[in-house]
Amino acid sequence: MKLNKITPRILVVIFLNIYLFNNVFGQCGSGGIILTRQGEIDSFGFNYPACHRIKGNVIIENTNITNLDGLSVIDTIDEYFNLSSNYQLLNIEGLRNVQSVQDIYIYDDTLLTTLNGFRNLLDANNSLSIVGLPKISNLEGLNRLKFTRQFYVGNCSHLQNLSGIDSLTRVQSFRLLNNANLDTLLD
Repeated sequence: MKLNKITPRILVVIFLNIYLFNNVFGQCGSGGIILTRQGEIDSFGFNYPACHRIKGNVIIENTNITNLDGLSVIDTIDEYFNLSSNYQLLNIEGLRNVQSVQDIYIYDDTLLTTLNGFRNLLDANNSLSIVGLPKISNLEGLNRLKFTRQFYVGNCSHLQNLSGIDSLTRVQSFRLLNNANLDTLLD
């Protein structure tokens, strides 16, 4: 008979432990995250619906990922964001809520045609590097970016102008290198 009275208490303790484990120890992005599969990105917002800040790096490289839509819950990345060699990535719209990040490195994502996913980015506190994006023609999407210490754009063969960085007010180092079709700074 005592077993019946203990069972509900045990169940409450078990469920409470599961809840605490998921909410205390299952914090998102503590120490950074590495995403290598589309399924990880697609389920990110579902698995971490309250994850707005990544307390570390976000690395997405050498993958078959086609979109970043599942990352739309993120608004801050405390360290760097590295997006490189994702040869099937079509857009970065999933980053539309990111406002602040320490460093942004975007390299060799050859199908990207626009940076519009960064339309709410206000600062890349340390650096912003965009290299090897042969299909972008301008920097639209960075329209709200106000500050970065180092700004580098290189090997973007279709880049025609720097339209999109009109709000950038402070830069310590500004480099443009090997952008063959760059014919005017602002449109």
